[in-house]
Amino acid sequence: MWNEHRTRLLAYVRRRVAVIEDAEDIVQDILFKAARGRGQIRSEDRVEAWLYGIAKTTLIDHYRKHRTQTESLTHEPIAEEEVTDSVQAIAACLEPFIQDLEPPYRDALVLANLHRLPQAEVARRLGISLSGAKSRIQRARKQLAESYTACCELIFDSSGRIMDRQPRKACGCRIDCEHD
Repeated sequence: MWNEHRTRLLAYVRRRVAVIEDAEDIVQDILFKAARGRGQIRSEDRVEAWLYGIAKTTLIDHYRKHRTQTESLTHEPIAEEEVTDSVQAIAACLEPFIQDLEPPYRDALVLANLHRLPQAEVARRLGISLSGAKSRIQRARKQLAESYTACCELIFDSSGRIMDRQPRKACGCRIDCEHD
């Protein structure tokens, strides 16, 4: 039964992970978790949905482990010497906001910005047109900026680079950022 789903799971994971070896490792993890939890399956009709649920959480764990915290989600990566503790804290705070994006937007954003793939490669992996990938990435960036700035006001230097953030009083966010 596992071999029957392995090929489809690998294709699913490959569209979401930049490195083929990582995709293969993730599928192995998915199948291992599935084998360990096979007693949880109540109906054979639900096996595929159950496996994709495991795949989703395994991919989220993978992204959490491999996320790049020194990259601006707007344009160019920040030079390492320019990364301040505040910028790293902001990057860490973005994770819940990224996870809250709808999957098509989140996947495009993660591939383009966290994995630093060219937009053409993002389009190929997601099975969409280049213009579709560009639109998804831009919409994801806009949604991310809106949700984050509803929680925190960003403070920029004279050249427009993020230097710090200030929490909004009525934020009500659920993230575990250290608001100064």
